[in-house]
Amino acid sequence: MLIRFAKFILPIVFLSVLMPNIALGGVNKTMDALKETVAEIKDSGKPNDSAYKDIMKKWDDMEGRYWKMARHEVYSEASKMFDQMISYGTSINVKITKPSWLH
Repeated sequence: MLIRFAKFILPIVFLSVLMPNIALGGVNKTMDALKETVAEIKDSGKPNDSAYKDIMKKWDDMEGRYWKMARHEVYSEASKMFDQMISYGTSINVKITKPSWLH
């Protein structure tokens, strides 16, 4: 009887511990990609430009609250940020590529 009970409970416990970590992995990967791109813009951008300031403001906001957001919200906001950074990158001659999982 105990073995039958364990067959059903152990997978549930295992999945409840593992699943949140899997979901957070995608969010961390997205935030790492954003962080690298923001660093490229910081190195090559014009700090007095309004688009530069807007990107940095959005990055600071996103970095401070991404862990409170649902995964789909992080992906949506990151995608919008990449679109804005690609446009800005063109104006400063920096090639920025949006990660494939955000298309």
